[in-house]
Amino acid sequence: MWQRFNEESRKAVFYAQEEAQGLHDGYVATEHLLLGLIHEPNCRASLVLEKLGLSFDQIRADILRHRANSTTRPSVDMTLDASAKAAIGLCVDEAKAMKSGIGSEHLLLGLIREEKGLGARVLTDLGVELESARKAVLELEGHA
Repeated sequence: MWQRFNEESRKAVFYAQEEAQGLHDGYVATEHLLLGLIHEPNCRASLVLEKLGLSFDQIRADILRHRANSTTRPSVDMTLDASAKAAIGLCVDEAKAMKSGIGSEHLLLGLIREEKGLGARVLTDLGVELESARKAVLELEGHA
């Protein structure tokens, strides 16, 4: 499946794994995916988030604030948790609907659509709405 992801989106998943390791988690969840997306400020997902008026520092701070009371236990292997798997599946749907390869911007849309994971909750708390994010993606791709 990963071969369908472009280099930018694969890098975001790699950075998500690094973020999970840095937070001493043995799994990748939606908050790690979101942190992976903002790791490179010039990736398409980061550009969409900037267009929506979000600060990367605020996103990171909100994730860390929510995690302060976390009681999850890391697993021994670096796997995707259920919410991250759902977000990845939804990102594939977004790319198909836009008739495009799977980029970081689609991963962002998948995170928003997933709704239950911490990544989606942080974005929602910061005022991100799915339709405004889709519109920003389409504008970035030159379709709007």
